Amino acid sequence: MAVRIVRQPKKIVLLGAPSSAAALRAGHERAPAALRAAGLAARLERAGFEVVDAGDIAARIYQQDDEHPRARNFPAVLAALHDLRPRVELAIKSGALPLITETNVDEWIEQQRAALFTRGEAGVYLAIEVLEGHDLAGFVQLAYHDRDRTCAGFTLAIHPPRRRQGLGLEAARAVIDFAFDSLCARRISVHCASQEDAACRMLEKAGLRKEGEFVKSRFDGKEWITISYYALLKEERSPASSSSDS
Repeated sequence: MAVRIVRQPKKIVLLGAPSSAAALRAGHERAPAALRAAGLAARLERAGFEVVDAGDIAARIYQQDDEHPRARNFPAVLAALHDLRPRVELAIKSGALPLITETNVDEWIEQQRAALFTRGEAGVYLAIEVLEGHDLAGFVQLAYHDRDRTCAGFTLAIHPPRRRQGLGLEAARAVIDFAFDSLCARRISVHCASQEDAACRMLEKAGLRKEGEFVKSRFDGKEWITISYYALLKEERSPASSSSDS
C-alpha cells in the first residue's frame, strides 16, 4: 500500500540523541537536556513553528577505546543510530521535520528564516511608498547570490519626480537592516554606474563600502560605462549606518 506524506513545513519534532560515544571525552550527552532547559522549544515556537517533543533515545557515554582510535566506541554509535531510525521515520511520516538536538539549532533557525522569504533566483520586489498620500516612489529588488542564502544583493530605483528627497537613502538603509536583522544575511551588495555621483554618495552615506570598479564593462546603448560595486558585511555595520538615524 502506498503512503502519501503531506509535508508540514511549520511542524518540527524534537528528538534527543544524548551521546558522547564518538567524542574525545564525556559531556556531549548532556546537550539535549541543556538545549531544552535553555528554552529550545519556546524559541522555535516564537519563530513560528509547531513543536512536538518526542523525548530522548538511550544515552551513550564516552568510554576509552584505545584499540580503535579512528572509530572509537563504534558499536555504541551504531546502536544510537538504530534507536534514532524508527523515531525519525515516524516524524517524517507525520509530515514534520525531525530536528536532532545534537545539531546547531541557532544556525538552522537562521537558515530557515532566510530561505522561507525568497524562493528561486529572481528574489522579490518591494515597493517604496511615501506615507503621506501613499504614493509609489520606487521599488527595491532583493535577492540572494549564493545557494546558502547568506549573501544578499539589491537593486534600488526611485521615480524621477521623487528623487533628491532622501527617499533613496532611507530605502537603502531599510533594506540593509531588513537583510541583516530579518533575513539573517551576512553580506549585502549593490552596484551602480560610476558616473552617477549622487547614487554613489548615497550608497556610501548608507554605510556601504566601495569594493571596486569594472571599467567600461557595460554598454548603455550609447557608450561603455564603468560600474562601481559596493558591499557591507554584517559585522561592519555601525549604529551610524542604521536606519534609526534617518
